[in-house]
Amino acid sequence: MDLPYKVWKKEPMYKKFLMSLPEGAFILSAYVCKEVVDGKERYTPHIAEQVPSRRKDREDLWRRIKEKKCNRGPFLVFRDTSDYEEFMKPEHEREYAKDYEYDEMTCAACGASFTMDQMHFNFMIYHEILEGDQLAPIGYGFLKWFHLECCDEKLIIEKALKDYTCNDCGREIQDGESLWEISALKDQQVYHIMEGEWDAPLRVFCEDCAANKDLHIPALEAIKEVVKPEFRDRITPVEGTYVPSQVKTCHGCGSRIEEDI
Repeated sequence: MDLPYKVWKKEPMYKKFLMSLPEGAFILSAYVCKEVVDGKERYTPHIAEQVPSRRKDREDLWRRIKEKKCNRGPFLVFRDTSDYEEFMKPEHEREYAKDYEYDEMTCAACGASFTMDQMHFNFMIYHEILEGDQLAPIGYGFLKWFHLECCDEKLIIEKALKDYTCNDCGREIQDGESLWEISALKDQQVYHIMEGEWDAPLRVFCEDCAANKDLHIPALEAIKEVVKPEFRDRITPVEGTYVPSQVKTCHGCGSRIEEDI
């Protein structure tokens, strides 16, 4: 069984197991209590402490584990406190993330290079299903990346669509229907995860209107609308075509399968 980062053991807690742990080990209960602090939910583990060396102190720890009703419940065990502290850090602050190399991208407006851990604008094509007021992704395709200073953030937000009405036929897309969307994202990469601040849909098409449309054309139009005026003439068409009826996507992650791979 693969254990989480820095975790030495994952076991139900029995007294015999507690007494057998080496001095300096650190235990963390999987059982937590929920608190609301300043309007935000916070979860605190019932037990999170170093295993003491003296048997008397371990007996006291066992008594507190039973009082919290954590006995027989799952515990994570760390070799020492430093491993526990490393485990509790956000992923991008952990030791293994320090040498992580981020992909280098080229801004489609000014041509300068930047790495994906810098906050940037990312334009994408999404294939999604409308479920109530939420969108469930089916597939996606990348378009272009930009430095923050090369796009007008205020203009992007102003142009973001407030409903899901097809830009071609004008029909409102209903709950349970799929749609195609061209979106601007403000995000950055934190270790291997993209963490966005917001996602602004700039164009929406129903399934029928999008089927035989090259979505790279309206995507280019949308991008040029929100790039700062001094850069608009530099924006080149997106390479290739993106016609939904001709696009093959991975059934697992939804990303486009390139024909030349």
